[in-house]
Amino acid sequence: MTTAIQNLQFPAPGYERLWEVLKGAHDQAAIGKGKVRHASGEPFHEQPIVLNTKGYGLGFATGQAAKKVLESHRLDRQAAIHELRGAINYIAAAIIALEDMELLDEVIRRSSVAVSERSGNLVKSAKNEDMDLLYVLEDEEDVESN
Repeated sequence: MTTAIQNLQFPAPGYERLWEVLKGAHDQAAIGKGKVRHASGEPFHEQPIVLNTKGYGLGFATGQAAKKVLESHRLDRQAAIHELRGAINYIAAAIIALEDMELLDEVIRRSSVAVSERSGNLVKSAKNEDMDLLYVLEDEEDVESN
C-alpha cells in the first residue's frame, strides 16, 4: 500500500457523497435484499453474483448492471435508487472477477508452466509454493481447427 493511500482520510474530503452512494450499495448487498436472497453466509466474493461472473464471463455482470440501469428509468425515485445500487454491486462483481483473473495470471506467470494433453483437452498446469493450478485451456478440436 502506498504512503498516499495510507494517509488518505476516509472518505476523502469532497468525496463524502460518493462514499454515501457506495456505502448504500454495500449495505444493500451485506444487510438488505442481497444478503437475504443471495448469501448463505459466504463473503461477497464467494457468492453467486461473483461466481457466475467468473463462470459466464464479464458479460453476465455487466449485462445485469445494464438491465438494472435501464429498469431504473421507469421506476419511482426510491425504487430507482435501489436498482442502481444493485447495478453498482454487479459492477463490483465484475471488478472482483477481473482482479481474480489478474491474480491467476500472475501466479501462472511466476510459476513453472507446462502444457500437456489430457483427456482430449489441452490443460495448463502451474505449480508454485502456494498452490497447484489446473484448468482446461480449450478443446483439442478447437486447437486443431485454428
